[in-house]
Amino acid sequence: MLGLRGCVPDLRGHLSCQPVHGDRRGGEADMRWKLAFLLFLGCAYFNAYYNARRLFEQAEEEREKGKDVKALYDQVIRKASKVIAFYPKSRWVDDSLLLLGKALYRKGEYEQAVRKFRELREYFPESGLVDEAKYWEGMALGEAGRREEALSVLIELAEGKDKWACRASAALGDLYDDPTEALSWYERALHCIEGPELFAVGLRLARTYRRAGRPEEAERLIRNLLRKKPPLDLSYLLQEELAGALSDMGRHEEALEIYRELERIGSAEVLLGVGRVYSKMGRREEALKLYAEVAGAFPKTREAVQAWWESGRLLLRLGRWKEARDAFRKATEEGIPCEEARQAGEYGEKLEHLEELKARADSTGDVRDRVALAEFFLLELDHPDSALAAYRKILKDFPNSELAPRAL
Repeated sequence: MLGLRGCVPDLRGHLSCQPVHGDRRGGEADMRWKLAFLLFLGCAYFNAYYNARRLFEQAEEEREKGKDVKALYDQVIRKASKVIAFYPKSRWVDDSLLLLGKALYRKGEYEQAVRKFRELREYFPESGLVDEAKYWEGMALGEAGRREEALSVLIELAEGKDKWACRASAALGDLYDDPTEALSWYERALHCIEGPELFAVGLRLARTYRRAGRPEEAERLIRNLLRKKPPLDLSYLLQEELAGALSDMGRHEEALEIYRELERIGSAEVLLGVGRVYSKMGRREEALKLYAEVAGAFPKTREAVQAWWESGRLLLRLGRWKEARDAFRKATEEGIPCEEARQAGEYGEKLEHLEELKARADSTGDVRDRVALAEFFLLELDHPDSALAAYRKILKDFPNSELAPRAL
């Protein structure tokens, strides 16, 4: 079949046309369809990735507000997985792998997240996302309990010069329990971090200064950060930490003044802070009352656990064993897995054992049981006053016992 192409009028007004074979014109049509199809595919996988990224950003915003965003992260995982599965040669595969890994991380599926970050680094070594993937891999390894691997990944990344090296330094500070080791990484991060993250890292550094027994440096750092006008939420947290540092130095009235300014936000942490200051000032009953208020006003939260934990510790120092045991038990009954709940459980068990030791010592009157009770006060409960009283009674009642020298 012939077609006509290139028809133009000649000097006489007649059209002059060139014949075109039908298969050639059909070939051009096929080419146009192929180009259109490729364009459609490009739009399809970009839209899939774009939708996944938009959902992830929405999930991150709502997570910051304390909302349950598991369903949103599930959608991110489905859409990012679709790009990887159906468009494996698209330019968005490395982006989708990173997004998929981050969504898995947010859901607490750390081992799967590690695999995705490693796939990105293995299959796309030239990608501009490699350092970011390495950072998240280190974070996921840390959360998965693979601490040594996390340290290895993050230390290597921290040797670089970009923002991910800086964030790796901050993450390394989080991984070290020893405040002395953590301090060097936080200080390094503080010198290169920018934007709102500066205040978050500064807050962690100030807390670590306090843990290391250096409240003066914590105060100096926090006051410097507050002069730089941090976001409101971080400003509150920095002021709370400043009050804690001042109380550490015995400047309790200054600490209370800051807490009074913060009371308008109705924060459980502010009330807990006031309770801790009261405890240090010897206003113990007021402290216990505040802790009870927090536990009642914020049930089933970590703050409630902390309130019962602080109550238990204070009652323990006062030698009010049964009340302390009850407070520790209530901390665990809040049902919030955290460090304070774990320690409360341990102390609750110790106090139950204390009751058993006291009952046995009172029942038998045997010097060995008396010594066991005294040593438990000293070594397990770190309560030297009670231990000293028990040892004195041993020396008085059993002056000639072979165990008496242990009471000296």
